[in-house]
Amino acid sequence: DCENLTTISIPKVTTIGDYAFEYCYKLAEIKYDGTLTLPGSYGINSDARVIKPGDESVLYKDSNGLVYFEYEDNKYKVHSYQGTNQVVTIPAKFNGGDVTEIREYAFYNCTNLTTVTMSEVTTIGNDAFAGCDNLTTVTMPKVTTIGSHAFEECRGLTTVTLPEVITIGCGA
Repeated sequence: DCENLTTISIPKVTTIGDYAFEYCYKLAEIKYDGTLTLPGSYGINSDARVIKPGDESVLYKDSNGLVYFEYEDNKYKVHSYQGTNQVVTIPAKFNGGDVTEIREYAFYNCTNLTTVTMSEVTTIGNDAFAGCDNLTTVTMPKVTTIGSHAFEECRGLTTVTLPEVITIGCGA
């Protein structure tokens, strides 16, 4: 009897049999790795989201306008920014998982953005902040990889704080 079960994370599963979650009426999300054969009947609530890590069709938005997707189990990437704040702090955690990357073009042309702080992000994708011409300050204490053109045309950039960066792409 699993009537209060809301989320399941299953590593390395290939098949879920019929009736496996028959009375799990609150089951809203199933996360898995690998190939999965879903049950034919009474296995999963029809409203449940079935998520394979890395699937960008499942996005989560926080109250500050940051949009994320889970690219590995409990690891999130900033997909895009849909907010209007001038100052953005990318949190270390989202939905219980680590926020470790910023996707390509995530903040592209966010012209009102002035300050970005990211505490646990290690990778910034290509063109992630390109065209943010009012961006003046970026703090990224854990970044080890900055993609090509990540800060291209950030003409207002005056202060960048970073650790020992291992890789910086061309035109970054």
